[in-house]
Amino acid sequence: MKIGNDENFFGISIHWHGTTAKLRRGDEFVVDIANVTELSEERRDVPESEQVVMLLRFSLADGTTRALFLDSDPVQSNAREVAAHLIGLDAVFDWLLEPGYLQRQGDVGIYPARALPSESRLIPVSDYAQVFEPILSRRHTLQPEDACQFHAADERFYVRALAPVRLVHPEHHALALPAGLYEFRGARGQPLPFFTGLREGEQVAREG
Repeated sequence: MKIGNDENFFGISIHWHGTTAKLRRGDEFVVDIANVTELSEERRDVPESEQVVMLLRFSLADGTTRALFLDSDPVQSNAREVAAHLIGLDAVFDWLLEPGYLQRQGDVGIYPARALPSESRLIPVSDYAQVFEPILSRRHTLQPEDACQFHAADERFYVRALAPVRLVHPEHHALALPAGLYEFRGARGQPLPFFTGLREGEQVAREG
């Protein structure tokens, strides 16, 4: 991408003028990156998941690099900052979620689990949304809840589906899970924008 050119990735606009690159999702702030000297991109269709993905690598004046991973599916587009050393989408895919997941819904991977760790604790259904918030962010929900047993151990999260259940998110296709034991893992990297409360209309608070 050349300086002065604008690009649109399925609703995420990319503006690079002067030394600052700005990404917006409609009117929503995504990220500003200052002191950009070079911007490279790689784009790919992923037919099996109906996704289009893009890797943006920003070379900065101080010699460092920042990398952003953009993905778009039939429902929405997302941006995530990933490790700066990753070169190419294949490296990003390997880094985001460990191989072996059965299904993926956005930034959550669902993995088969043979057994619960000995130190795991049973989480009451009434408390699971709060305990699982680091992984499910209260936007991914399991339905029906009473068909699930929830377990946590050292920031690892497990669900035993006693009957078929669905993982539901307002911006992704629902996933059907047969009865079984699963570990839920979050994708690495930082979802953008770096603040919370925007969708709920709360006071915007910038995070580190």
